[in-house]
Amino acid sequence: MGNADNQLTDDVKEFILRSGIGNNLKQVTYNDDKRPADNQVDGLKQQAQAEISEIQQLLNSGTLDPESSKRLSGALHLLQGALAKKNISAAELSAAITDAMIATVSAEGGPNSPAVKKRAEKLWHQVDVDNKDIDDDFTKMRKAGVKFNDSLWNRHEQLMADLKEHPHDLKKQKELDAVDDALLVQAQPQIGQNPDAKMAFNDATDKSKERNEMVNKALTEINKQLSKTNTTDAALDDQDKTKAKSAGANLTMDDVKVQNVGQKPKSVANAINPSS
Repeated sequence: MGNADNQLTDDVKEFILRSGIGNNLKQVTYNDDKRPADNQVDGLKQQAQAEISEIQQLLNSGTLDPESSKRLSGALHLLQGALAKKNISAAELSAAITDAMIATVSAEGGPNSPAVKKRAEKLWHQVDVDNKDIDDDFTKMRKAGVKFNDSLWNRHEQLMADLKEHPHDLKKQKELDAVDDALLVQAQPQIGQNPDAKMAFNDATDKSKERNEMVNKALTEINKQLSKTNTTDAALDDQDKTKAKSAGANLTMDDVKVQNVGQKPKSVANAINPSS
């Protein structure tokens, strides 16, 4: 074609349009000069660096108990080793980041600390983003010719709607993860016959693995700690009520302040979860 700056001749343009090659080329070009999978790994590397900085700050704080210090040191070593690999996968890097998150949650003062609550909010935000991206990928796959079981697809859509109405429902999120994994299993053998769906399938697969790590490990661990804390608070509240009832047997009306009569005691558990 001569100089690389030369424009295509009219004859060549006409040939490309008539042959349909242009439509196929659209499937292998990107606005970015890097593949989507590479961009995802780059994003995870930045997240891993942020986790490393946070862990180092905690280790240097001098406030950690030996067990937390040991666990954080292990997570730090794992992250640094993952970043040192030349061709690490997004799934492997995501797993290392999640393990670091769990170790950090345990060291940051328990699930009721502002730092842990902020971390949970960030995790849920990323899960919400992955939910939307995976849903978009499934829509692209269907348009490209991939067929899904109707009942399974309907359940996917119902769970997406439920999570919009009741966000951050861990039980429903785990069910959505399982349903989407089943949809990916259905799609995989059809990609060969529907090559236009390959890019969306690969993206959904990578993001599903990332989402599973966050939901089944980090968010599940935080949820367990929250449940333990709420259960403990409720038990302490019951003990306080029992003590008050016992002490009340020896009280007279003169011992009771007027402004407290008729007020309903408010438990610590209800203060944490106003809806309960």
